[in-house]
Amino acid sequence: MEQSTNTFRYLPLKTTPQEFRIVLIQPGSFSSPINCTLQHVYLKDNPSFETLSYVWGDPKDTVPIVLDGHIFDVTINLESALRHLRWEDATRSFWVDAICP
Repeated sequence: MEQSTNTFRYLPLKTTPQEFRIVLIQPGSFSSPINCTLQHVYLKDNPSFETLSYVWGDPKDTVPIVLDGHIFDVTINLESALRHLRWEDATRSFWVDAICP
């Protein structure tokens, strides 16, 4: 993809107490579009999530997903991972380095 179609803007994180972002992959069938939401969580609350590292790969080889109702470009490898990891009937929580800076 030559030009980014991202329309997403991050809300700032608080520095105290430690706050970070997790992405909630919304349920869907394997072939349905990837729809995610971001959630700010606090380390002290011991939030439940899995981790996924997908910064690697060609950053120019992207496809769009929906993040908080906005277009967000991710690498083809990350989109494939999200598609394979998504559940059909429940939200799944991840910290993904390429989405949750």
